[in-house]
Amino acid sequence: MNTITIFQIISTIVVSVSAIIALVSYLKQQKFKRVQNLSLLWEKFFKEEKLRVLFSLLDEIELEKASPNDIKSIPNADKLYYLAVLDDVANFSKNGEIDEKYAIDKFQWFFYYAFISEKTAAKFWESLGGIEETKQHYWQNIRLFAEKCKKSING
Repeated sequence: MNTITIFQIISTIVVSVSAIIALVSYLKQQKFKRVQNLSLLWEKFFKEEKLRVLFSLLDEIELEKASPNDIKSIPNADKLYYLAVLDDVANFSKNGEIDEKYAIDKFQWFFYYAFISEKTAAKFWESLGGIEETKQHYWQNIRLFAEKCKKSING
């Protein structure tokens, strides 16, 4: 073998190893970013009182510790904000900005109470146009994610 061939082989190996290292680094960085995005969404539900209060009330209604009519005390603006955050979760999941499996694990009950539960969903939507409103095309993505959450809950 001549010197040029050995140099080409070594150069090719160095470039290949560098590409693999760069790819591994990129994938780790993307995974970290997805976890970070998920954490930021999760944080919203516990830092913002109106989201925390609404979820707690839905949970109490589901467990029959509160009356379904208590949902009337929650302003529509708070319900819409709750839905906006859920929409972020569904969209981030759909676009690969968060891992769907982890999003479902963390947020399944948030979606379930607002879209699936027979005890809470109808009352939640009562002042927002009724449960039929969820069948509108603009709720499709969030509704599909809620169905995935339902499957996870039901096993």
